Amino acid sequence: MKKIFFLGGGGLFKEHFYYVKEYINSKNLDFKISGIIENSNRTIDSFSKLKIFKENKIKPQKDIFLILSIGEIKKRITLINKFKKFNFFKLIHPGSYVSSGAKIGKGCVVSPGAFVTGNAVLDDFNLLDNGSNVTHDCKIDKNNCFSPGSKILGYCRVGENNFFGSSVVVIPKIKIGKNNIIGANSTVINNIKNNSLIVGSPAKIKKK
Repeated sequence: MKKIFFLGGGGLFKEHFYYVKEYINSKNLDFKISGIIENSNRTIDSFSKLKIFKENKIKPQKDIFLILSIGEIKKRITLINKFKKFNFFKLIHPGSYVSSGAKIGKGCVVSPGAFVTGNAVLDDFNLLDNGSNVTHDCKIDKNNCFSPGSKILGYCRVGENNFFGSSVVVIPKIKIGKNNIIGANSTVINNIKNNSLIVGSPAKIKKK
């Protein structure tokens, strides 16, 4: 039996814990949820009753798969690099919709109510939270977090390591670079380069 461990045991983990259970049951997969990996003083998670392992206690094995259950981008980058020799589980919840023409990379999580339509391409380690949409002809680089209700519309290009707040809308044909934070309820109507905080409707650069 293959084993699943969660990287991170905070709030996002509480969502992913149920997503994984529901996904495994819906597909009748030969996987077991086996624990949480985090460097903390806890030994047991009171919410899930799962055992908690220090990061150096789990070694790469062909039957071990990880799920990245942290939303903070910098922490995600650190964990992706630290655990690059591991298998990562691709989770597409049965309550989501992913087009047969779309491509989803390893370690991605597509949450209930999320849509990936047409021929959209998501590289590795992207998180689509509840109700988020990535539509036709969009190409999304690695390790972006799309908060609930965010919408990336046709022909957009998104670089790596961006955080999209809740209900962000990016209109078609926009290019977004890397390492940006886009605040909740923002509407992006112009291209964005790198390393900026963007807020408002229409969205404007707050600081770099």
